[in-house]
Amino acid sequence: MFTFLKKFFSTGDEPVNVSIASLPQWLEDAAKPHAEKLSSAVEQKKQELSEEIHSAREKIDALSSATLPNPNISVREKQFLDGNRNAYLLYANNFLSSLDHDGITRHSLPDFSVRFDEKLQQFAKSTLRPYQILQEFLANESRDVAISVRAIEGHVKGMRQSVELSPLSKISRLKALAGELNSRLSQKKNVEEEMKKLGDDITLAEKSISAEQQNLNDLRDSGEYKTYLDAKADREIQLKKISDISSSVSQPFATLEMALRKYGHIASENLEVVGNYLQDSAKAMAEDEGLAIIDALQKVKQCIIRGEIELKDKKKEKTMAVLGQLTAEWLAEKRKERLLLSHELSSIDGKISANKAKGWEEKLAEKIQSLEIKKERMVFSLQELGKKSEGFVLGDAKKELENEIAEVLGRKLVISS
Repeated sequence: MFTFLKKFFSTGDEPVNVSIASLPQWLEDAAKPHAEKLSSAVEQKKQELSEEIHSAREKIDALSSATLPNPNISVREKQFLDGNRNAYLLYANNFLSSLDHDGITRHSLPDFSVRFDEKLQQFAKSTLRPYQILQEFLANESRDVAISVRAIEGHVKGMRQSVELSPLSKISRLKALAGELNSRLSQKKNVEEEMKKLGDDITLAEKSISAEQQNLNDLRDSGEYKTYLDAKADREIQLKKISDISSSVSQPFATLEMALRKYGHIASENLEVVGNYLQDSAKAMAEDEGLAIIDALQKVKQCIIRGEIELKDKKKEKTMAVLGQLTAEWLAEKRKERLLLSHELSSIDGKISANKAKGWEEKLAEKIQSLEIKKERMVFSLQELGKKSEGFVLGDAKKELENEIAEVLGRKLVISS
């Protein structure tokens, strides 16, 4: 097995072909020897750290039991010394107890190192003043403790450097890049599958549109549809005739508007009829079965003659002329024509409503429009997926990763999709 791995990870010139999917595992296997070497180095340095911590505790004990070289100091000075020594010893013991170094592994070392720096900084800040005082009384013993603390710091730095100098951190980055490359390949394949499905759906939609369009064309060529078109054309003719009659009635009543409004202010009869004609004369005429408007028009004429309705000369002249034209016979004839045309229009509308071709045409047109909208959305989605697919350029990423693997592991690799 060892011979196989040694051959597999040899530094020969023959490149190894590794697929993107299997690359993370290949890198995992490549990392194992470096992981074992680093773990061994960490264990060795952890042992050295333990010995240094033990040595520091001995020096703390020595500082605790140390006597003054010159015992001839005042009681005040003795109290000052003891207070600062006790404070320094407390901080030093707490610092060593907080290190919790027994559980250090190559994995936990970075976090341990960060916490160690924080604790060391706090220790240095807390013991600055006590240490300066101890240097005045117990210089050697306090210096020995400080030297041990610096040595502990050196061991932690050495452990940290072992991790930093190990290829493992770079291999971890290579594994992350391989994972990203694998993810991009997976995304690219998913996008391509979506594009294929969308392409098939668009083809089906186009076939459906073509089939429904043919159905619509066949319908428009049918006799029933031509009957519908003829009825529709007849309807337009009838509407034009009704519009012409309505215009022929509304125009003279437009001339009479001012006189009719003034009549409404002074009269007590025919007010509803006059109001209807002022609002819509053509409609009012159609609904005025007894032509009650004739009586109102005659009274308007009399009011103008008597001066009860005042109009300017030209307006009065036009109004009187129109009043002379709007006879009962003329209005009766116009009403008769309007009612006849409206009856014919209703008949035509009935034929159009009964004709199924109109409903079929609307349904087919709606279906085609719905399919067109669906197709347009799918085409837009396909274009967007195409742009997205173009973003998954794997060639450059594979080449860069191959170069980094060669640099870190000294192994030539050809990464295939």
